[in-house]
Amino acid sequence: MAGMPRLELYLSANSECLAITSKYLYIVPIPSELDATMREIAITTDVFAAIWAARLKGENSESEILERILGVVGPNKKLGEASNPRIRWVDDIITALNELGGSGYYSDIYKKVREIRLANARSAPRSFAEVVRKEIEIHSSESEAFQHREDLFTAPKGLGAGFWALKNLPPSPET
Repeated sequence: MAGMPRLELYLSANSECLAITSKYLYIVPIPSELDATMREIAITTDVFAAIWAARLKGENSESEILERILGVVGPNKKLGEASNPRIRWVDDIITALNELGGSGYYSDIYKKVREIRLANARSAPRSFAEVVRKEIEIHSSESEAFQHREDLFTAPKGLGAGFWALKNLPPSPET
């Protein structure tokens, strides 16, 4: 890790977090209920930046961001309570594909996403199919519409086949 910018974090006796970089010193108070459950991890500034780049409105700490991304229930949350109530369309598409076994044709994906959204009192506008297609394509590096953020989907039968799968699925056991 030579030549890599360094970020050091220290927990002071008076429940403040001291963050030290090569240019700045930050002092941030930590709520007392988190003191006993927080742990220190060493990460590069690139990873730190990536965590904050994934932040959604309402998330105020690395822990809240990672809880959402990793699907972990935080120390002050009840089981089933989301760390951020805002569910993205792409989250419902991922859930749908998981329920379909990891892949499916657009028609099956549309049906499953609609079921998920309606069951959870979320919108299903007239442009429903277009929204689902757009979300899949902007989250796939195989598509010209890819926005270079999360690369989540692949077209295993080729573009134009209307068949999509979750990227990086663990290999299925051989039968």
